[in-house]
Amino acid sequence: METGKGVYLSTQNWATFITKKRVEPGGGAMTDTLERLRKMLNVEILEVEYQGDTIVVYVPEDQVRIAVGTGGAVVKAAELVLGRKIEVRAR
Repeated sequence: METGKGVYLSTQNWATFITKKRVEPGGGAMTDTLERLRKMLNVEILEVEYQGDTIVVYVPEDQVRIAVGTGGAVVKAAELVLGRKIEVRAR
């Protein structure tokens, strides 16, 4: 679905648009999601696990604070973009 200038998506269409980017385990979009997570969290990602609707992201211990952000703002924003809950854990 593409939008042009002056074209607005209804709430239902917007939800459909976002879910097309969702990652399912074993899918080809896993690489895309991993790359998006790296950019959004702005840290080195050591490992990613998919547990149901949750993505568990392992980052170096000294980078957890950066990945979570002030008040969890970075993780919350990434959750909204990906449409899944994200847990950040130190490794």
